[in-house]
Amino acid sequence: MDKKHIEALLFVAKEPLKIEDIVKIVKETDESMDETIVLRWMFELQNEYAERGIHIRQVAGGFEMVTADECFDTIEKLLPKQYDRLSRSAFETLAAIVVKGPAIRATISKFRGVKNPDDAIQKLLERNLIKHTEEGYVTTDVFLKEFGINDLKELKELKKELELLDKNPESSEEVEEVEETKETEEKQNEHHE
Repeated sequence: MDKKHIEALLFVAKEPLKIEDIVKIVKETDESMDETIVLRWMFELQNEYAERGIHIRQVAGGFEMVTADECFDTIEKLLPKQYDRLSRSAFETLAAIVVKGPAIRATISKFRGVKNPDDAIQKLLERNLIKHTEEGYVTTDVFLKEFGINDLKELKELKKELELLDKNPESSEEVEEVEETKETEEKQNEHHE
């Protein structure tokens, strides 16, 4: 057995494949296969595909074949759009769930500054980007896959930054005001010279 078998599995898989699942499959043919070998082959394949139109990316706890970002415009001409883009309200709701999750409706409303987030929540539920649990709304593996995220831990730093902005929204506005003032002063200085 060699890495072309791993490549073939990735090619036909409809969902990201976890290393342990790949090991189970290939062990049926070759008992000497283990996680170390499969992982080494996976990283070799990732390197081989790095400069091609198809990449192997680690996402949602597994690996999958995806088209290269730079090929998107070309591919979009062939394939019909699967979904409309998310609205601003849906993105804000998704951000609230990522930052505050699990998040209940009241938390989402407060985060977004709106009375009723139900339409945005419904859109996200329909697209399977979020799900409802006993604790509130949380993101799904579909969310991870669509946004190219391997694990929510990757968003930990972003979450910290968003929480800081949420606690002190004036600070981001103040930074924008200072930058605008600097730009205005620079333009005025240019005109006077």
